[in-house]
Amino acid sequence: MHGLKPNVWHAVVIVDKRWTDRAYVDLVCDGLDTVSTVFINGVAIYNTANQFVKYRMSVKDHLKMV
Repeated sequence: MHGLKPNVWHAVVIVDKRWTDRAYVDLVCDGLDTVSTVFINGVAIYNTANQFVKYRMSVKDHLKMV
């Protein structure tokens, strides 16, 4: 990467039964960097390759209830 450091964004979302009971749970991202990988609970769930696109990805199967 020629001395450049990757940008990392981290968030904690508390998930309860109201989320897991839904038919769909989507993560919507607008303005991701040109090339990125989205991780949930340490698992890569989506790769992006265009900065000017809004991404919607299903995340229900990757949620952990607290």
